[in-house]
Amino acid sequence: MEDKKKITEILLPKIKSISNNVELYHWLEKLSAKLQTNIGYLEDEMKKAGSAGSFTAENYEQRRQSPALSPLDKLFKHLMSLIAALKDDKARLKIAGEIQGAEFYQKIFDDKIPADTANPVIIRVFDLFLKNGIVNRFSEDFLNKLDDSEKNIINEILFESELKELPDTEKEIVYCLSRIESSLLDNELKRKERGLKEAETAGDTALSEQLLKEIHKLVDKKSSKSII
Repeated sequence: MEDKKKITEILLPKIKSISNNVELYHWLEKLSAKLQTNIGYLEDEMKKAGSAGSFTAENYEQRRQSPALSPLDKLFKHLMSLIAALKDDKARLKIAGEIQGAEFYQKIFDDKIPADTANPVIIRVFDLFLKNGIVNRFSEDFLNKLDDSEKNIINEILFESELKELPDTEKEIVYCLSRIESSLLDNELKRKERGLKEAETAGDTALSEQLLKEIHKLVDKKSSKSII
């Protein structure tokens, strides 16, 4: 019982800082399940602090209209929460350095991933997280410089990291990275294939041949590439 109280005291402030009510209640549900505690109790604790307002289970479904994240967005958020879950600063710095040196990391910013593939806010937070959030997991001074959407994502990531219970977090990080790169390659392949169809329709033989070569290279790369 005492452990549950301590966990609640640590995590509730993180939940309270989430300004999006849908996300707030989502994490409240997860905490309730994790602690096997009645969600009404957690709502009462938040109301006492004046943070939960009138947002309760009764009106949750009516207000559940948050835009869906793309599969790639979810992978980036999952990766950040895994890195944050590592207990050792050196381990987090090592992973961050390897990611920043990887080819896919540069492509994220050089190619400007389309908004329908990955949310630009998620990509920006991913970059900020690797550059500023590895050691000390973001200072209050730094968080105060972010806009609400960025701050919400970071708070969600840090909160989720508190709930991670994996036997081998580093192994899961490597697996998550491989899925991200595979997803990025799939998206690039689709763009090239669409370009090829357009070039063929326009009768542009030279462009069609060029795109076909690029597609073959991407297919070979997808079958053999390893990030870490």
